[in-house]
Amino acid sequence: MRKLLTALVLCYFAVPHPAAQSVSVLDRVLPGESVFCDRLTPDCAFIALYKAGIPAGIETQHPPPPDSHQRMDVGGLTVRELLAKSLEADPSYEWRETKGVVVLRKRSAWTDSASLLNSRLQSPFVLADVDLVGAAYLIARNEADPKPREGRPFSLTLENATLLDALNAVAREQRVSWQWMAFPEQAFSGLMFLDRSGQQGASVVVTRKRSLEQ
Repeated sequence: MRKLLTALVLCYFAVPHPAAQSVSVLDRVLPGESVFCDRLTPDCAFIALYKAGIPAGIETQHPPPPDSHQRMDVGGLTVRELLAKSLEADPSYEWRETKGVVVLRKRSAWTDSASLLNSRLQSPFVLADVDLVGAAYLIARNEADPKPREGRPFSLTLENATLLDALNAVAREQRVSWQWMAFPEQAFSGLMFLDRSGQQGASVVVTRKRSLEQ
């Protein structure tokens, strides 16, 4: 009998149980925290994800919306529900989740060969002992940060990566969010990493359009 009980206990701990398995980021329930938005647009959903500490990214082709004084409570929604509601407000967007990072882009941008985010970086692409500002310079401009490093350093090596892959890798590794503002008619883009922990702060890099192929 004792051997039988021991075997049952071992089997219990050997078999994965639903409670022990990690919850998908899309099924995470947002905390009861309000965001200041007039409508639950993709921009607003991105802010909600950032405030909840969920790595996310958004590509926009317009300036950030003006500050709103209207509180919108998104607490209790799952990430999937939040994203679905944001696309109801603006169906021109599409979201995708890649290894825990949620990205919102225009539907056409995902397959647009002219999009910088879809361009391939040199391989291997190496971020060696950089902070968020240094990573932003290397990813967006392919040049080193001219200022001394101030934030917490980290390193990454990526093979056959696009610019989008690099942004997501940094977001995943450092638990931050990113915003890419593209203005194609002006051949101008801006990149911002947002760090809620406050350890590295938010960084902004403005980039001129360039060829990413090496």
